[in-house]
Amino acid sequence: MTKGMDLSHLAQVISIHEICFPDSQSTKYGKHFLKAYYKGVCISQNSVAFVSIVDEKVVGFVAGGVNKQALSRQILSGSKFLILISFLENFIKHPTVTVKKFWSYCRAYILPNKKETFYSLNTSVLDSIALLPEYRGKGIAEELVGVFLEELKRRGNSACRLGVEADNMPARKFYEKMKFEQANETGSIYIYYFNEEYRNL
Repeated sequence: MTKGMDLSHLAQVISIHEICFPDSQSTKYGKHFLKAYYKGVCISQNSVAFVSIVDEKVVGFVAGGVNKQALSRQILSGSKFLILISFLENFIKHPTVTVKKFWSYCRAYILPNKKETFYSLNTSVLDSIALLPEYRGKGIAEELVGVFLEELKRRGNSACRLGVEADNMPARKFYEKMKFEQANETGSIYIYYFNEEYRNL
């Protein structure tokens, strides 16, 4: 069963994230950061997020949303206290690196950015999709992404973008199967077009 992600799913979503993305920067930021992020996703009006439930257990999820900058601001606003704790925890361990990474994120997704021409009111992002290993190969990931794209289409989006490690060929093949198109030479950016408006960006 696929349903909209809400706060009751938070602990399970964080656990799945940690299992599926053990080496990601977001996981390295710690549980407070993940709780802040996914809490923000659950309450943001710009977010689009679904979970897959099997036998009353969350086994996977997909998360993203409309207008990446607005979404990021809403996540930050909805989880200010947890974000602050996360920042301080990481700053104590790695002050210079933490400031650089948080500033880089803010510059890219929080502050107004005239150089970024893709993200706007009618474009979206798929930030993450994760599925417990034992549930892969059963069509659950396809269902999650399908429902995610249908919701974006319902909201009138023109295109959805995602980033992927260029050497992650299984992920790239999956996105291509879901009709995302490679958008750069290295294969680290894919876009799903609901119409042709953003094809040349």
